[in-house]
Amino acid sequence: MPGRSSRSTSPSVSRQGDDLRISLPLETMPGPGPIPDEVIALDIAGEPDVTIAPAISSDAPIFIGTTDVRVTTDRKNVQLRFTTDRTGPSATSPEATGPIRLTQTATVRARAFRGVRPVSAVTAATFTRVEPRRATTLSETEPGLEYAAAEGDYTVLPAFAPAEIIKTGTVAGFELAPRTRESLFAMRFRGFIKVPATGVYQFFVRSDDGSRMWVGETLLVDNDGLHSSRERSAPTALEAGWHPITVAMFEQSGGFELDVAWSGPGFAKQRVPAGVLARRK
Repeated sequence: MPGRSSRSTSPSVSRQGDDLRISLPLETMPGPGPIPDEVIALDIAGEPDVTIAPAISSDAPIFIGTTDVRVTTDRKNVQLRFTTDRTGPSATSPEATGPIRLTQTATVRARAFRGVRPVSAVTAATFTRVEPRRATTLSETEPGLEYAAAEGDYTVLPAFAPAEIIKTGTVAGFELAPRTRESLFAMRFRGFIKVPATGVYQFFVRSDDGSRMWVGETLLVDNDGLHSSRERSAPTALEAGWHPITVAMFEQSGGFELDVAWSGPGFAKQRVPAGVLARRK
């Protein structure tokens, strides 16, 4: 049987736009029999420089008055340049050496450069200036929330029609203790939440199965449907004071859960405390 021989040449390296392309030559292996599988190892001298676009972040995608936007990257020896005027960043665009202060709705676009040469794709994020939702005037309140319990084989939240509701009452917070059974039930909580300061608040709803949260008549967090424990969240701008709030959940089978949390100006994410919840007296 003839012996095998091989011949190889050095790889060729070329640049196309932001990409560095390495062409690996194929070996020629004359002789009978299949060509065996090959493993090609590429040794890179020094630290790899992966072309990753910059990250753009802020406290929330909406803001009241002003907001600070951050443009960051883990890459070294690059300049992060940005625009807010609907154009793409160029080598002459401002450099993001610190927070970018926005006073109006804008789309921030950012790109990494080395000198005049772009070395990443463009990242974009839009931040919207909004007016806070006006607070509700309440003359008298009592602690806690009103609840309604229903029973049924639900795959989405029910409408809580009067014929479906089998039990009503009050609770201190978003508590499932008054449920009438361990599965095939739904509960709705209504009342008011007291916002300590005007600002943007993030609300988080974790449930098993589905849930939804409304502020006033506006659906804020949609976590409906059949699923295991899952959290959904959304931001909203609120004026200091009382705001109507509704949270509903349902459980078909298996485990059940409901947890409502928030974060806002001056405080990190925490479970909504009973002390900020109330109902009309």
